[in-house]
Parts: sequence; structure tokens; C-alpha cells
Amino acid sequence: RDLRAAAAVPGLCRPGMDTGTWLILGGLSLGEGACKLVDLVAPAYTIAIAALVTSSYIKRQAGTKHAVVPPPVREMGRASSKRADARSSAAALPPLEEATTGITLPGQLDFPGADGKPLLMCGLGCGPRLKKIGPLNVKVYAIGLYVEAGAAKALEPFKSDSSSPALFEALFDQEKFFVRKVLLTFARGVSSKQVTDAIAENLKAHLDEKILEKFGTTLASGIGKSLDKGESIFFAWTAPESLVIGVRGKATGELSHPKLPYILFRGFLGPNTPIPPLRSSTAQGLPRLFQAAAGAMGAGGEGGGGGRSAPASAPAVPATVTEPSTGLPLPTTLTMVDPTSADGAGLGMSLLGCGVRVKKLGMISVNVYALGIFVDAERSKPHLEAFKSGTADPRLFEALLSREAFFSRMLYMVFARSVSAKQVADALAEKLKPNLPPEVFDQFNSTVINSLGKGLSKGQTLAFLWAAPDHLSVIVNGKPSGEITNDRLPRMLHVGFLGDDPGVPEAKAAIPKAVADLLSR
Repeated sequence: RDLRAAAAVPGLCRPGMDTGTWLILGGLSLGEGACKLVDLVAPAYTIAIAALVTSSYIKRQAGTKHAVVPPPVREMGRASSKRADARSSAAALPPLEEATTGITLPGQLDFPGADGKPLLMCGLGCGPRLKKIGPLNVKVYAIGLYVEAGAAKALEPFKSDSSSPALFEALFDQEKFFVRKVLLTFARGVSSKQVTDAIAENLKAHLDEKILEKFGTTLASGIGKSLDKGESIFFAWTAPESLVIGVRGKATGELSHPKLPYILFRGFLGPNTPIPPLRSSTAQGLPRLFQAAAGAMGAGGEGGGGGRSAPASAPAVPATVTEPSTGLPLPTTLTMVDPTSADGAGLGMSLLGCGVRVKKLGMISVNVYALGIFVDAERSKPHLEAFKSGTADPRLFEALLSREAFFSRMLYMVFARSVSAKQVADALAEKLKPNLPPEVFDQFNSTVINSLGKGLSKGQTLAFLWAAPDHLSVIVNGKPSGEITNDRLPRMLHVGFLGDDPGVPEAKAAIPKAVADLLSR
């Protein structure tokens, strides 16, 4: 039976089902006395499906889609209690949310170690691979970097200064070795040749033709004809001279070469990387590694001595928060491409506060959108250090609105109902129009209307990224849709939510405590 087809059965894989939920699928003929045990592992859950079937049992259950079966004897459960505990804590590190492609990568992974025991691999950062085709930036894949928890010891010097360029030299170090892995999940369908040619492009200047051909053949044979949207490949640097290649979650080949793993990973993470947000996101995500290592030590494991213990159980920042009035989820972190950077550097944005924008229609209050207020996590810290007490201070909001001591801010809206482009523009105009020159307001108004087209449906997003003192980007459903350069507009738009009369008061009220939490991380 094709397990992917089985996994697609409606109602079979669903949140809330965990190890120990036993199901039999009506109509699945395994033969009299046949037995199967399958682990289906997904980011949010692990499902054990077992069927112990006899012909008489099938007759008794005829027409039943799902029938509960008593669990088989314990010896059949491949996952021991220790293994199940490790799997069930897979959510200890929040997922890596790549905003440009909209792809979510796992926060942590298991990977077979040299001794056969699973290594806990911690996700540090992610970024989008964009391909320039004429005037367009085409989204190719989202990439995530993972290192084993034992890397915490080697990377300890960067715990207090993850912005140091030496961090990346340590990530390439072959002497103080730890396992690294990159996971590439594709945002579009691609042929095997497109993948191998693109990755080999960064290798050929540094490697001989023999190893290049071997690398290309191994990767292509694992891929087959092509990769569909949502499918993945990975490269795992498992020893100083060893590279494991995997496709669709399965290792498909291993190559041994003194330079290949180093050159490949440097191509993704080096100073000339085609994916700058991966570097910035990795630097910002380094605390995740120390969190996981500390959790492993707390569980009685080896911690920094190898990272082969159970995954971390320490509290983590959740991947999303739910705005209570609308029930809409908002991400707690987002990686954005800096539109003002010539090399497409990344911005690691952190959520400070959220709330609901309410529109009064007569006697009825209508929820329009959930708002999240974000700041560039690392670049904002030096400017917000004076406000680590968590108490409300008018100077905090002055700092958040300052054009001089600058760091990026963003207003992120998830709509609770369908709205037209004109409705959105008119609502934003209420506070903006009186405070801007007519020509600037008209430019903003037309940019919003043109960016939104017909409008937005429930659950769709609109964001305004204040990326430079005089630069505002309009982002619709994760895609940059317009830019305006003006020295007053970005600040006045944010004053509407951070000033004395905020459009979403509860979002502003949540900020002092969130700033204290941000500074403590």
C-alpha cells in the first residue's frame, strides 16, 4: 500500500491524535491474521496506526470507516516509551516560519547519529531562495538550517554576541565538529535538472568535475523526474568529510570528499550567499540552540556533550498567538526581506502586541482585523534597553516612533471578514488624511488600492513594513506589492496605532511587557 495515499485519507491524519491512537481502516484488506504497524510523523503530531485483521473481524465491522481496535501487545509498538516521549516533545522548539514563501519548516528534527541513536537537530534559522527572472523575483524554496544540540558547547562563545561574523566560521569548522543539516522545501514544482544545476552552480568553481558529476548523479537519482510544490530535499554534514543527501525525508545517498560538505554549506551560509535572510535569521535564532541544550541537560541527558538526549522541554516562544476576539492566529516571529538592502538581507521581526480593530456600525461592533505590531528583534534591543522593567512609559512609544534611532517596525493585519480595497483604504485614511500633504496621502491611497486589487478575504493579510526612516513597503499575503518613499508617511501610519489615540488600544497596551520579554531573550 502507498503510505502517502493512506495518509491522505480524510479524517485519518488530524491534530489531536497522538501515539497510542489505534485505528483500522474499513476496506483495507491485509489478509487473514496480517499485521502492520506504521508511524506517520508530521510537524504537529505522531500517529501510530495498527491493524490486526482477521476475515471474521472485517465481516463484523463491514461498513465501518474507523473502528477502535484494542492495542496490540506492547512488543509490537516499535516506539518505546522513551521514543514516544522524544517524539511528543517535537513541538518544544517552535516551527521556523518563512514569511516570503509562506512555508513552515519544523522547529527541530531527529537525525540518526553515528551510534545509531537519534540526534536532536535544532532549527536555527530560515530564508527564501529567490530567482531573478527579468523584473520578477520567483520564489524557489524555503531553506532551514539545523545543528545538533551538542553544538551548544562549540558555539558557547557566541551566546552573548550572535551578530559576530565569527559565528559562521564556527558553523563551518571541521575541527570542532558537530552535525549540520539544511532542509529545502520547494515553493513550486521543479525538474531534477533545475535543482542539480542550481546547486552545482555554487560548487563548480571550487570542486573538480569528478566529484561534481558524482554529486549531481546522486542528487538526481534520488529526486527522479521532478519535485512537486511542498516536497523537500536535505543535505546533512554528518562527519568532516561526509555528506548525506536525502529526498522526501529519506536518505538516498552518501558521498565522502574532503571539501564537498564544507563548500556546499558555505555556499548557503557564507558571506556571498544567495539567501542573505538565512544568515541573519540564523544569528537571531541561536538562542534556540541553547534553550534545547539546557532542556536536554534538565532531562538528564548529555546536553552539550553530544546532543543525543531527549529533546528540550524548556518553555519556548509559541509559533503563533491567537487574538481572542477574532480567534485569528498571528505569528510571533517573521523573517522578512529588507526591501532597502541591495543584497536582500533579512529582518527577524518579533511580535510585541496584538488586538482587534473594531468598526462601529450603529449599535453593532464589527471585528475587522486582528493587528500585530512587530519590531526587528535584534536591531531594536539597543534602543529599547531602558524599558526592560515592563512598565508603561511614554518614552517607550517615542522610541518606537523615532526616525533617528532607527530599527524596522511592521503593522501586520489578518482580516476577520472579506473587505474591498476601497474599504481598507478608507479606514486607514481616517487618521492619515488630516496629517499628510494631499499628494502624499493620494499616493498612499492609490498604492493600497492597487496592491489589494478586488480586496481581501477572511484570513488574508496586509502588512506595512517601515524598513527605513523614509521607506514604507506594502505587503499583501506575504508578497511585496508596493513601496512609497516619504519622510512623514511611515511614522504617521504607525502613530495611528502607537500614538495617544491608538486604533487598536489592546495591541499598544501589551507592548511594555512584550518589550521586557524580548530583552530577556
